[in-house]
Amino acid sequence: MSFHTTQESFYYDMLVILFMCGQRPSEVCGLKCKNVIDTGITLTNGLNKYGHDTNLKTKKSRRSYDLPKSIVSSLKQKCIGKESDDYVFLNSLGNPVTPNALSANLTKLLKKYNKENPNDNCA
Repeated sequence: MSFHTTQESFYYDMLVILFMCGQRPSEVCGLKCKNVIDTGITLTNGLNKYGHDTNLKTKKSRRSYDLPKSIVSSLKQKCIGKESDDYVFLNSLGNPVTPNALSANLTKLLKKYNKENPNDNCA
């Protein structure tokens, strides 16, 4: 699996946010269009494994992150035609991507990488 293959993944933006910001999957899945700002994102809520909106665990959980311009642009593209309270990441049925689905797909990507790169000890 190449970097290009990963970049083309539906989950790429979510994975970048996970790894760059150290967010929980529920925080990434709970990202709404109103949370996408010119320089990155602000966290105000999460999404539980059932697809329901949740409060973050503590007041300190509410925070902002700067992201690369390419990711911010991609997030803004995903919000075109959506309301500010709509979720950024939707599955093929139009429902928010759940934390379980995100985690499962990250696991699949890692397994695929490890299978194709058996001598790489980094993953």
